[in-house]
Amino acid sequence: MRFSHLGGCWSFSLIELLVVLNIALYFFWLAVPSFNSITQAYGVTEAAYNVSSAVERARSEAVARKTYVWLGVQQVVKEGTQGLSVGMVCSKDGAANTNVANLLPLGKPLLIQRVGLVPSTTVTTGAPTGGAVDLEGFMGGVIFQIGKTLFQDGRTITFMPLGEATTNPVPTPSSGFDHLMLLTFRQARGDRLIPGNDVTVAIDGSVGLPVIYRK
Repeated sequence: MRFSHLGGCWSFSLIELLVVLNIALYFFWLAVPSFNSITQAYGVTEAAYNVSSAVERARSEAVARKTYVWLGVQQVVKEGTQGLSVGMVCSKDGAANTNVANLLPLGKPLLIQRVGLVPSTTVTTGAPTGGAVDLEGFMGGVIFQIGKTLFQDGRTITFMPLGEATTNPVPTPSSGFDHLMLLTFRQARGDRLIPGNDVTVAIDGSVGLPVIYRK
């Protein structure tokens, strides 16, 4: 770096400019892993909040309509990338009647991109797992369709007219609720799940409300 007599300003040689550029690039590449981590964390956190909002709405609809509501979570692959579809239907006649003609869609399905489900017992998000139903492996619920989206995994939560929640697709007043139900999300890159930023949504069956746990 030298002082120029022309105009009294500082000027840089080409070598000095290249040195400064290399230093800037070095610090930029150091920051890239952190930026990717923040982006991934935002993806799974956003998924958790979206699903939590869907859970709260499903419960509210069941209580307000005095009927049964089924919330479905379907794993999908769109354009080579894993994701989740979330949708809900309610009973038209107020009973736990899962006949296709009796199921009324409540809005359009929500597509959550770049996330997938993993077993809740394999991660350390801090969510309690004792006595909980891990919804990642649950396939015994209701199969339904909203528009072109088919919820065929059978991964559904049933919300009852008083707000309780259960995995039982056809509950009765005496069958009760599930103590706890878990959904754990992991960031997806293409068709691969990337560990490190896992988030769990835990649904308390006694009141039908979600709590978010993250690592």
